[in-house]
Amino acid sequence: MKINAKNLKTDPLGEALSRSDDMRPYVDLHAARITRKPTQALESTIRNLPYEKRYVHRLTTNLDLALADLDTETLKMDLAVLPIEKVAEIIDALKFRFLQLQHLVSVIGILGNAAGHRHS
Repeated sequence: MKINAKNLKTDPLGEALSRSDDMRPYVDLHAARITRKPTQALESTIRNLPYEKRYVHRLTTNLDLALADLDTETLKMDLAVLPIEKVAEIIDALKFRFLQLQHLVSVIGILGNAAGHRHS
């Protein structure tokens, strides 16, 4: 099934993050792959990035920030006093983020694979 790019819905925060300087090597590599241009130099650029500049670092750091102090009792206190519309909005957003997290985990290869196993 083909999807027209103009029909895709994007997250404004995700769009802003994708335009950051740290994402430039990844965007360039995506573009080269799509247009079937040489990718070796671009792959080398990403390979040589310090870990702190890598996309995977941004993902894992932000997940740590979001979940490091997870306290469901405190969460319940907030949910008990928020308007039902806001709670519904939060639930919808979390369902989507959960799907994204599932996809992230499957891509990394954590499920069903031994620790340290690399994928090509």
